[in-house]
Amino acid sequence: MRAFSPARTLPPTPPSAQTGGAAPSQSAVPAPPAADATSRVPTGALLRAGRLGAALLLLPFLLPALAAAQTPDDERLPSLTPRVFESRGTVRVSLPDIERQPLSGFGPPPRTYVVPAEREPATRPFAPDLDALPVYVLDAPPEPALSAREPNTFRVEGGVGSHVARYGRADLAATGAAGAFFVDADYDGIPGGDVGFDQRVGEDAFAVRAGGHSFAPGRVRIEGHAVLDRYSTPATAEFGRRSRRSLGAEVGVEGFGAVRYDAEVRFEQSRLARTDGDEEATEGRFEALARAGFLDDRVRLDAAGGTASPGSGGADVQYGSAGAAVALGRGGASLVVGARVLGYDGDGGGNSVSVGPIIDLTLPLRGMTAFATNTPRLAARSLSDLAALNPFVAPDPLVVPDVLPVDARAGVEVGRGPFRARAFGIGLYAPTLLVFERGGDALYAEDYVEATVYGAGADLVATAPGGAEASAGVEYRYARTDDGDSVPFYAPFVGRAGVQVPFPRGRVGLAAYGEGPRPTQRIGGDDASAWGLVSLDARYDVYDPFSVTLRAERLVGEAERWPGFPRPPFAVMLGLRLAR
Repeated sequence: MRAFSPARTLPPTPPSAQTGGAAPSQSAVPAPPAADATSRVPTGALLRAGRLGAALLLLPFLLPALAAAQTPDDERLPSLTPRVFESRGTVRVSLPDIERQPLSGFGPPPRTYVVPAEREPATRPFAPDLDALPVYVLDAPPEPALSAREPNTFRVEGGVGSHVARYGRADLAATGAAGAFFVDADYDGIPGGDVGFDQRVGEDAFAVRAGGHSFAPGRVRIEGHAVLDRYSTPATAEFGRRSRRSLGAEVGVEGFGAVRYDAEVRFEQSRLARTDGDEEATEGRFEALARAGFLDDRVRLDAAGGTASPGSGGADVQYGSAGAAVALGRGGASLVVGARVLGYDGDGGGNSVSVGPIIDLTLPLRGMTAFATNTPRLAARSLSDLAALNPFVAPDPLVVPDVLPVDARAGVEVGRGPFRARAFGIGLYAPTLLVFERGGDALYAEDYVEATVYGAGADLVATAPGGAEASAGVEYRYARTDDGDSVPFYAPFVGRAGVQVPFPRGRVGLAAYGEGPRPTQRIGGDDASAWGLVSLDARYDVYDPFSVTLRAERLVGEAERWPGFPRPPFAVMLGLRLAR
C-alpha cells in the first residue's frame, strides 16, 4: 500500500527523462504508459518506500527493546493468562479447642446373669489313680561315654613366713582322648622345740595323690597315695619325734547303664614309728565295696568289707556291712527306706553286730522343706588315719571301726533369695565309739565305748550376686556312755564359719572352727579349755600366669586340741603361684 500526501505534487518530468525523443504533450494529465514500455517511478518515492520497508522489517525486533527501555528493571508485569500460581509466606492455622462433654446415664444398666442351680459347675477333688495306669517301659539307653573334657591345668605354689613356716603346692591335671590324669602334692612345715614341757609341736608333712580314669563305658579309675609326716612330741621325754607313713592304692569301675554299679578295691600299708628307728606299730589293710542300683535306681544294694592285720603282734580285725533300700517319690516328695547290717570281729579286740534303718526323706512344705535322714555306717579307719586324728596316741593302738547304726538328723530348710537356713536335731547311737584318755606318760590311750548323743544345730548360708559367700553353723551335743559317764574330748559346743569374697583379680577367704570346753575323763577330771583355728587365704593375680598369695594360720594364737601339745602361734606366709 502506498500513501500520498495531499499537500505536495509531483514535480514535472524533465524532457531528458522521456523516451522516444517525442515532444511532450501539453495535456495536464499524463498518458498512461504503453504496454511494452518500462514503468518509471520517481527517485524520491523509491527512497521513501525503501526507508518505510526497512522500518517495517526492523519493527518486530525493535519493539521489545523499546518496551524494555521504557519499563523499569524492578517492575514485572503479570501474565494475563497464568497457568501456575505460587504463594509465598508463613501460614499459621489456629483452631479452637473443642472438648466433648462426657455422656453418662444414657446406656442400659449392666446385665446380671443368673445361673440356674442345675447348671452350676461341680467342684470335686482331682485325684486320679495313677497306679492304675499301665506300665510303660522304655528301653534302657546305652551307657554314655564321658565327654566332659576339663582343660589341662598346672599349678605350682610356695611360700614362707613367720616362725620359718613354709608350704608348697603342686597340681597337674591332663585330659586326653581316652581319659584324664591328675597329680596333687602338698607340703606344710613349721619348726618346733626340742623335748620339754614348754615347747611347741613342729612338723614336716608331705602328701601326694595321683591317679586317672577312663572315658569309655564301664569307666575304670586307678589312684594311689603316699603320706610322710614327721612331728615332735615335746610333752614327753621318751618319744621326742615321730613319723607317720602311709602308702596305698585303689582300683574301681563304674557304670551307668540299665544297672548302675560302682565297685572298688583298696589296699593300704601304714607305719607309726619313732625317728630313732625303733618301730612302734604297723598295719596292712585291705577293703572292698560295691554298690548297685536296679529299676532306674529305685532298688539299691550295697556291701562293704575289709580286714586289718597289725604287723606288730596285734589282733586281726575283720569288718563288713550289707544293706538294701527302696527309693520312692511322688508329688515332689522322696523317700528312701531300707536297712543295713553292721559288724566287726577282732581277735581279742571284741566284736559288735547291729542293724540300722536307712531313711532319707525330703518333704516340700509351704515355704520350706522338711528332711529326715539316718545313715547307718561303719566308720573304718587305718592306723595312719588314727594317728592323723590324734598324733599323740599311745604305741600299739587297737584299731577297730566305729559302729553307728543310728546317725540321724531331722529338721527344716528355708530359702529366701540369697539366704538359706537350716535347723535340725541330732541323734546318734554307737555300740562302739572311739575315745581318747590321757595316760601317765602324757600320751593318749585309745578306748572304745558305747555312747548315745542328742543335740541340735543350725546352719546359715548367704550368697551375693557377685559370688561372695558367707556361711556359719553351730551345734550343741549332749553325749553320754552307756554307764551315764561323759565321753572324753567330745565337745558339747562346736561352731564353724567361713567367708569367700572374689574380686576381679583374686579372692580372699576366711575360715574358722572352734570347740568349747571338753571333759578329759569319763568320771571327774578337769575340762580341757576351748580351742579354735582361724585361717586366712588370699590371692592377687599380678600378671598372668603369676599370682601373689598370702596365708595366715592360727590367727587366734596357739591351737591346743590335745592338752600338753600346743601348736605354734599364728604364722603369716607370703608366697608366689604359677598357674596355667
